Amino acid sequence: MPVTAHSLTAPSAPPTTSLDGNIRADVAVIGAGITGLSAALHAASAGANVVVLESREIGWGASGRSFGQVVPYLRHDAERVMALLGGAAGEKAIAAAALGPELLFSLVERHGITCDATRQGLLFGAHTPSAFRRLERRWRFWRERGVELALLDARGAAEAIGGGRYWGALLEPRGGTINSLAFARGLAAAAMRAGAAVYTRSRVQSLRREALQWVLTSTKGTVIADRLLLCTDAYSEGLSREIATSVVLVRGYQFVSRPLPQETWVSVLPGGQALTDTRKLMSGVRKVPGCRLQVSGGISFSGFERSQASKSVTLRVRDTFPGIGVVEWEACWSGLMAMTLDEIPRLQPIGAGAMAAYGYSGRGLALAALFGRELARWAAGAGEEKLAFPLVMPAPIRSQIAARVAARGLGVVYRADDLLAQLRFGHGPAP
Repeated sequence: MPVTAHSLTAPSAPPTTSLDGNIRADVAVIGAGITGLSAALHAASAGANVVVLESREIGWGASGRSFGQVVPYLRHDAERVMALLGGAAGEKAIAAAALGPELLFSLVERHGITCDATRQGLLFGAHTPSAFRRLERRWRFWRERGVELALLDARGAAEAIGGGRYWGALLEPRGGTINSLAFARGLAAAAMRAGAAVYTRSRVQSLRREALQWVLTSTKGTVIADRLLLCTDAYSEGLSREIATSVVLVRGYQFVSRPLPQETWVSVLPGGQALTDTRKLMSGVRKVPGCRLQVSGGISFSGFERSQASKSVTLRVRDTFPGIGVVEWEACWSGLMAMTLDEIPRLQPIGAGAMAAYGYSGRGLALAALFGRELARWAAGAGEEKLAFPLVMPAPIRSQIAARVAARGLGVVYRADDLLAQLRFGHGPAP
């Protein structure tokens, strides 16, 4: 594991061993991230014999590298989701995503998971006047459905943020933040207490369907199971052609600061909410234990994990919080996101008796907990109509090379759009 904002304070993972020998199971889960462990916990709690195979360590992938923001939305605003999926399926997907934070925080409470969970809400800052109008539409959409969000003007946004030069902001009360690595480790411990077997350092080398069962072969052992749940998302590493041909992998970077003076730290985001804004590229800032800030950095569309220059992140933090003073960075890390073409996540059959969850497109914490539960319900016999999230047909990418080239080009366009907005509106709203 790299050093991250999460690894600095997360409790140790429960002890595990590698798979050694042959095992029979009702449900085999591949991937010990939040999706797989939520699936294992829910399936084992319902009485199934569950085996989890993880190629590295618990929470090693995106679950341990996230921004830590628990969001009740999909990637797109509601109008776009319904345009993509149609009215009924769109409404179902939107409602399911909105339930995600409630499920996640209830798992934290029910199983006593220590993961720095906070639920003061989330702040979304509008970096342009048109972006503020979009936030108004979101506020109106949820108000019509009985959910009261707080729409803040420029002054209210500045007070809630402790700085910034936004045209307004939306305070979303249903969201919050967690230490996602600690949450994954806590889910693993809860799943093991419920009877699931979790094996780490047990890479699945082959999958095959044989005599109405799934056979999973690892380095030193084999699992034979009635149901297969593939929960590897961006870290599938060739296990699923369905996933490999349906996503573009995007590497997102994060930074965590060295401890700030207490008086400075408390003045930043005084209500404890995480802040993201309406810029095209990642823009998150949140407080983490130890008087530190966690800040999202840039993205890339290829290459191995490596450090990223911190200059632009430092400038953004100092621009948002002018009184913050010197900010030094403790660590930089990255994680992969699986982006579908339409940025809609998938619950998708991948063969007889097998289901995958993937394509969270940067909205993976609450959705992962929810999708894990739904995978467990499917494994127990729930039909498509009973699942909280609709089954969405895959959208294969014909050429990964062309998709990556297009994604890089789109990244350039997004950077240019954000820069133009900064030049035009960076001074903030008119007095």
